[in-house]
Amino acid sequence: MMAQQEKNYFSDPVCLTTFYREGTKYKKKLLDMAEGILNVYKPYIKSIYPKEQVKLLTNNRITFRTAKDSLIAKISGGIYSCLTLDAITHLPSFLQPDEPNNGYIYFFSDITLLNDRSTYVIHFTPKEESIHDFYEGEIYLDAETLALVQVKFNIHPRYIKQNGHKLIKQRSRHIKITPKEARYTLSYKRWGNKYYINHVRGDLHFKVKKKKLLTNASDLHIWFEMATCNIDTISTKCLETKERINPHTIFMDIPSNNNSIWNESNIIPREPDLKESIETFSKSKPNR
Repeated sequence: MMAQQEKNYFSDPVCLTTFYREGTKYKKKLLDMAEGILNVYKPYIKSIYPKEQVKLLTNNRITFRTAKDSLIAKISGGIYSCLTLDAITHLPSFLQPDEPNNGYIYFFSDITLLNDRSTYVIHFTPKEESIHDFYEGEIYLDAETLALVQVKFNIHPRYIKQNGHKLIKQRSRHIKITPKEARYTLSYKRWGNKYYINHVRGDLHFKVKKKKLLTNASDLHIWFEMATCNIDTISTKCLETKERINPHTIFMDIPSNNNSIWNESNIIPREPDLKESIETFSKSKPNR
């Protein structure tokens, strides 16, 4: 796969228009959700300046939090997480099997059809003695181009508790949050003769309990996702510093900006399958 990297993936800077969404569910009820349209500048994958730049075009948020719910944690850096889940731009250790200190075991799992194309499925899991490598999942490679087209992975159950501090940043000191599961998916789509990031999603599940109380722990589900609406390989330039937002910011806390751009772009219904909605929208947009 890596031997075909330059052939399969973009060799020049690219600007993406993306739809971003994050939300929080507590006790299976929606606490809040925020969504927005972003411009994302991505440098060449082997650039010495690999950091993406993000501009917020418009955003919206809804909340159902009460005073009691205000103690529940919020996600920090959901946009940053979506950017770094682009495994081609931010190469994770499980895609570097030839590295001397690689801590994973790989085996061929299956051949399946993905987007009507034959696709190899490779399973990976951390070695028993692994310290820094803690994911398990499946890698999907196009059988003809050997391009990475999808990855589904999660933190291995034996490593989930020790990595809890990496999953959530802002929380109340009055509650105890125990991580239960962290799952991620990412996919690439071919535009022209190159593959670009298409959709990323993270689902984080926790048990929440107020300290010093004997109540049962409750379920907390935090998710974030980003889907590509349009790709521009022509009008590409770095974003002005004053236009950029910090990808580490708590997106939920950005005030809503319901302007004309939002009215034109708000074509994504509030439904679970954001990826399918974006696919339908993208087919109606001219590619560049």
